[in-house]
Amino acid sequence: MGKRRNTDKRTRWPCIVARHRVGCPAIDGKRCRCQPGYMARVWDPTRRRPVSSPTYSTPGECLNWQQDTRAAFRLAGAPPTLLSPPDSTPSSGAPPQLPPPTDLSRLAARLTVREVSDRFIVAIREGTALNKKGKRYKESSICTIENALRGRIADELGALPVDDVRRGHIQTFIDEMVAEKLSGGRVRNIVNALRSLYSYAIPRELALTSPVTSILLPAIDEKPRDRIATPLELQELLGPLEPADAMPFALAAYATARSQEILNLPWEAVDWESGMLRLADEEEYEKSEAAKRRFPMPSQLKRLLLAEWKRQGQPSGRMLVCPARKPGGRNCGLLSTSALYTRADNAWEIKKLQQIRLQECRHTASSWMRAAGIDLKIRSVLMGHASTASTDGGRGSITDDRYTHLLPGEIERAGKQFEAYLAAQLKQEKSKRKTHADT
Repeated sequence: MGKRRNTDKRTRWPCIVARHRVGCPAIDGKRCRCQPGYMARVWDPTRRRPVSSPTYSTPGECLNWQQDTRAAFRLAGAPPTLLSPPDSTPSSGAPPQLPPPTDLSRLAARLTVREVSDRFIVAIREGTALNKKGKRYKESSICTIENALRGRIADELGALPVDDVRRGHIQTFIDEMVAEKLSGGRVRNIVNALRSLYSYAIPRELALTSPVTSILLPAIDEKPRDRIATPLELQELLGPLEPADAMPFALAAYATARSQEILNLPWEAVDWESGMLRLADEEEYEKSEAAKRRFPMPSQLKRLLLAEWKRQGQPSGRMLVCPARKPGGRNCGLLSTSALYTRADNAWEIKKLQQIRLQECRHTASSWMRAAGIDLKIRSVLMGHASTASTDGGRGSITDDRYTHLLPGEIERAGKQFEAYLAAQLKQEKSKRKTHADT
């Protein structure tokens, strides 16, 4: 009599196998033609061996069995009769009998969402709670998480025991935020803060399970960034603004700076002697390793920076180029871009100018560099992109990304090329405008 073939096949769910019928083509790696059953396994820490579930009809039932069984094992003195022995299939197919949820919640000591949030915030600031990459949270991420946990999440869910929060609570919370017309990105930031909270709580046995699963989130309605300005138009946009409000837009357009790079830029990163601006100089706010770069300051930016430096009383060191209007606040003491946009839009509306945003200023800078004839690889480095595909609409090449390196002096030459283009374009635009006015 031949040896019976193994009909169990791995699934995409950990420790869950699909049990096919004898003769099903799936056993040989082909398309399944049966209705398989599913069986799960978990590790029994007391008997120090894996134990198996009954055979269920769906993977979801297996996942529930795993979750309940692991919770039962956590209880001191969980009876061994909770689980079926390996390879046993009870005729009833019923899941194992578990203690009621009120007993399981003793593990979390009935801590509330607000109490666990306070522990989590302290842990991420001390560096003991790490992100999903196993690294410390960046300051911007800490601010986002803290604002969400101590703001809307505390108001809506803070008083609930952390293990009493259900998926329905989360979905209702999301639906209410959508009804208030919060942006898709803002809603996701709040939900991700909750995910991070439970990722911290579960391994430390402050919570048993996470309710932030299988929820419906609104789409992120990101508008295409098609708005760019000419050199003369940018000057006209900066003109009506207060000097402090003009500086972020100038840094984005003349130096390709990202918003986080602008908000965290210290005066010590402005090298007056070499004419270079050091961007993303700290790991706290760099988007990637490629974001750390030097940018040659054109004369238009130098003049604005020098005037702002004198206006601020010639600061130095870690003092910020674009400081906040008021200390503290939900932006962790950094400049509020939403408040900046409100002030700028009001000034532009009076002058009947089309508004622009910081990211659109970066698009403007990239467009200017291309029009100036600067090489794609150099543009990619100056923009802080890890790949030329990011700069060239997905058309980068392995030759540019992997094999091409910048030679000494290329950044400086590109800076002169960029400045010459801006000067020529300004002169040309003013000449055209004067000719048009005369006619």
